[in-house]
Amino acid sequence: MSGWDQGAVHYSYQSQLLDNEPGPATIQASRLKMKSFLREFEAAESQHSAAVSYRESLARTCHLGQYELNVDMGDLTSYDEKLAHRLRSDPETLMPQFEFAAREAAVANDLLPKAEQQQIQVTLKSSEHAVGIRDLSSHRIGHLVKLRGMVTSSSKVKSKATILELQCKNCAGRKKLHLKPGLTGAMIPRSCDRNSERVENAGDEPCPMDPYEILGDNSVFIDQQTLKLQEEPESVPTGEMPRTILVCVDRRLAGRFIPGMRVMLLGVHCTMQMAKTNASVSANAARQPYIRCVGMDQIADGSGRVAIEFTPEEEAEFQEFARSGNVYKKLQDSLAPQIFGHPDIKRSLVCLLFGGSRKLLPDGMKLRGDINVLLLGDPSTAKSQFLKFVEKVAPVSVYLSLIHISEPTRLLSISYAVFCLKKKKEYT
Repeated sequence: MSGWDQGAVHYSYQSQLLDNEPGPATIQASRLKMKSFLREFEAAESQHSAAVSYRESLARTCHLGQYELNVDMGDLTSYDEKLAHRLRSDPETLMPQFEFAAREAAVANDLLPKAEQQQIQVTLKSSEHAVGIRDLSSHRIGHLVKLRGMVTSSSKVKSKATILELQCKNCAGRKKLHLKPGLTGAMIPRSCDRNSERVENAGDEPCPMDPYEILGDNSVFIDQQTLKLQEEPESVPTGEMPRTILVCVDRRLAGRFIPGMRVMLLGVHCTMQMAKTNASVSANAARQPYIRCVGMDQIADGSGRVAIEFTPEEEAEFQEFARSGNVYKKLQDSLAPQIFGHPDIKRSLVCLLFGGSRKLLPDGMKLRGDINVLLLGDPSTAKSQFLKFVEKVAPVSVYLSLIHISEPTRLLSISYAVFCLKKKKEYT
């Protein structure tokens, strides 16, 4: 009975699984269907969409060395509705199988060498209705969700291990540890796997506790980045502050999006362990939600950094406007025309929107061309309305308040405002 008392889970598969249970037969069948979908699905060009052939898209991405395949959930639904529903309800299990299917299809078509370990990242997009960040609840955990919002901050691109190579410091035995994607950590075994063999041989001394060390050169890493996604200002209810959620992007999606961009993403609603702020709260009970992104696109309409191309007619109109004279006054009157008066504030906000020019002094010092404006005034004097107008006009903007600012920065801002008021009283 050796080996049965090690705490492992043993089962017998009777091939009598329900359709919604992720058993071996269901996973293998889903993988074969995904492979058939990539090889067979084609859609003709229509008035609202271009022609689709995932076989050609797979060949193109392999020839270019990008190894990224974008799949529309609507195409998968039209091919196999049950498979698309299973992918929406259990993406943690089926997304790796989708990428394995893409690699198998590429190897079968001689697009990738069989011995090469290059993986193909499958990203998803969908035309379904987006869910609000404040509508994410516990019943959506583990499911695919579609969100729309604005990127407010981004971290540096870091290396995330997908396969760790471990070596025992005592017996030099090695093992590979496969890690889940997302913001999950690595659970390194505290005992050597060969200890069970040494128990049978009474003469061998077992390895001590915590014997493994990580061999970084033999491990496999991918790029990973965390973003903070905030609700769009126009979708925030009156009187409430915008909510944010953490988004994890990896591989080809890392480093592609910067703060100020408005994006539409499809991701898995996951949870991670929270930092223990209270000793009475169990670490396993408190979980922080985040989104593991499986597809993200920039929104072309509205504000956000987009590639704007002007037509020759528009360029001619700009040149005529520049020659018309009194441009400064016209721009001032065009800023927030629904607000009467405040000409000085409007002129300063026009300068804020256009910005200045960078200067390089003879001694090598660089002066930034950014123009900052501090608005101080009594309540109900249109300060917030000016802010909302600038947020809509500026190509890259993030709507913040003092609640989103740290306490030292908030106190410094208030102290600077008091200093400006005192100086203004001295001059008057």
